[in-house]
Amino acid sequence: MMFPWLTYNQFTKELSMFDEPNTIYAFMQSIVNYDREPDEQVKIKDLSKYARSNIFDFDYPVSDVIGKENFEEMFLNHYMFRRINYDTLTSFKIHLAVKLNDIMPKYNKMVEGFDKIAFDGTIETHERTQTDTSSGSSDVSSTTTDNSESDVKYSDTPEGMINDIKSGNYMSEYTYNQANSQGNSNSHSTNSNTGNTTEQITIKRGDPIEEYQKFLSIEQLNIYSMIFKECDSLFYGLIN
Repeated sequence: MMFPWLTYNQFTKELSMFDEPNTIYAFMQSIVNYDREPDEQVKIKDLSKYARSNIFDFDYPVSDVIGKENFEEMFLNHYMFRRINYDTLTSFKIHLAVKLNDIMPKYNKMVEGFDKIAFDGTIETHERTQTDTSSGSSDVSSTTTDNSESDVKYSDTPEGMINDIKSGNYMSEYTYNQANSQGNSNSHSTNSNTGNTTEQITIKRGDPIEEYQKFLSIEQLNIYSMIFKECDSLFYGLIN
């Protein structure tokens, strides 16, 4: 009897292992270390870094917050020792592309939403603009009156008496002028000023520690767990 140390069930299980698909680890080893010398082979911790571009050789949406390289390495490390649920690596990659294009848009939005959370308790910021208008007018009116009179008398007979000159007797020349003038001026002025004042109002609600604890309860790592849960169907069997 071959393999006497094995029970029938164990023997059957050992034989069936040869019919099962390869693990992600086996594919990465083949991709990265196939033609490398033993002393130049990439270590297991770096396999995902070197193999990811070959396995993820298709387009799918991934947020910059997650990062394509980071996501692919995390994916390969998570499933490193799982067997694919398809006969060939090509078939696996086709189904992986379909799955990621289907589920990643919603997870991208979730991750980007978490990335915008402010843990300082500030959740609302508003801007208020107030317009102030002032106007005024003034009226100025002035009136100017000028009345003048001149009475000039002259005599070339010095022997005449002063009183005679004043009375108009013995005058050689006589000049009399009278002037009246009146002026009016009016002025009106109007002014108007408009100004805008903008102020920013920040409303803080909740305690920063409380906000952070709330984030931890649905942290980003849980989002990766949800992604992996949806991708479990791509792999053979269950995790022990």
